[in-house]
Amino acid sequence: MVLAGVAATHLILVALGLPSFSCPIRAATGVPCPGCGLSRGVSALIHGDSREMVSLHVFSPALLLFIILVLAVGVLPNANRASVLRFIDRFEQQTSFALIGLLLLMAYWLVRLLWTGFPAELYR
Repeated sequence: MVLAGVAATHLILVALGLPSFSCPIRAATGVPCPGCGLSRGVSALIHGDSREMVSLHVFSPALLLFIILVLAVGVLPNANRASVLRFIDRFEQQTSFALIGLLLLMAYWLVRLLWTGFPAELYR
């Protein structure tokens, strides 16, 4: 819940054009992480700019849905929260959705890294 709150706060700051934290992996290594561009991609999505969102990070809708889901489940009463979490657990066990999503994210990152070299406009 804390992580979702931090992510939501960061996204709100980015959406408002206010300063927020930058990618620590890129700062330390010079190489963008698999999530670089997600914050501004979600901001573009919220503002209805799907073309900009796609150019920044195609996983932006997934991140926005994940944050909304975590925050929504976090405010549910305990009984409802437990049933939703059981459903999510069963779904994950049957589909390996998280693993597949992670593998797709890594493949997307490698393609972007090798194909575009992550243009500087991603980090303005």
